[in-house]
Amino acid sequence: MNWTSVEPIISEDAALAIIDEFFPSAHSHVPFGRGDDCAEIVTSGQLALSTDFFWQDSHFKTKYFLPEEVGAKALTVAVSDLAAAGAVPLGFSLGLMLPAALGAEQLREIMKGMSSVASEFSMALSGGDLSKGRSLGFCITVWGQSISPDNPVFLKRAQGKQGDLIFMVGETGQALAGRQLLEASGRSAIKTFPELAKAHLAPKALVSEGQTLARLVAGGLEIGAMDLSDGLIRDLPRLLGKHGAELSLSEFPVSPHLEKYANMSGRHSHEMMLVGGEDYALVGTCRTTDWLTILGSLPNAVVLGRVCSTPGVYLMGRPVNLQGFDHFASKESLPCPEKK
Repeated sequence: MNWTSVEPIISEDAALAIIDEFFPSAHSHVPFGRGDDCAEIVTSGQLALSTDFFWQDSHFKTKYFLPEEVGAKALTVAVSDLAAAGAVPLGFSLGLMLPAALGAEQLREIMKGMSSVASEFSMALSGGDLSKGRSLGFCITVWGQSISPDNPVFLKRAQGKQGDLIFMVGETGQALAGRQLLEASGRSAIKTFPELAKAHLAPKALVSEGQTLARLVAGGLEIGAMDLSDGLIRDLPRLLGKHGAELSLSEFPVSPHLEKYANMSGRHSHEMMLVGGEDYALVGTCRTTDWLTILGSLPNAVVLGRVCSTPGVYLMGRPVNLQGFDHFASKESLPCPEKK
């Protein structure tokens, strides 16, 4: 399925009918269904809530994304915030801007991809809004509840103290490499570097892993966490607040796919891992005495370094002068430096 339109979307009601094909109106979480000005949501206890934009040419490009992939990733990146909170996903509201050139079949594919993610986490679509616009865009608000509604526990940032370990669950740098490959050669990159291309086109929200960390917090461990969307170099200061990060590159797990691409393109794999965004790994802090407990529950977790007293990100005591992703930077994205 490509982006060529054959059957136009003739009205707002026609667009809503397509959405209804993939999302049932009634749900145990939204028992009265969609259609009123406001949805009535049934739940108990505190909720975690987050909103994300997913905009054409800013977050995705139709020259190498398929419509189904766009729909799936749009919801996935929002659900990743719930993963970072250790929450159980419940539902979402969808704001959708549709360009005139988008056809009915493309909208069906977008909804197919989105519904596959919603079904994975049993999420209800409560409603939202539709608008015509110059490009395709999504505004998605997701919410979820604590793993223990009677005693709410959510993961938070800025929990680390000096000397605590900084750890990561998941990969970093691969989505950046995948985007660079897709920009250079389109979807043919899927054949040459399938793992890297998939990291950008079809990331996964680490919901189960986030809930595991939340259970450990409920058991008494001190853990801070967030998801990795703008790169370690930008997100670590957000995670650590008034503290800084002293990283150890020797402990960074470099995937063989990323290493191969870095060698071929004349780049540093570790630098790509520092600046790369959109991997949606979970990065966290914990006491050194709790590390083996975390590792026992999440065997794929790795130590990245330690929390230090001085704000910033450091290697061997020196500040790291690299840039991560920033929507307001002068360039669309900042590539990692090439080898000299």
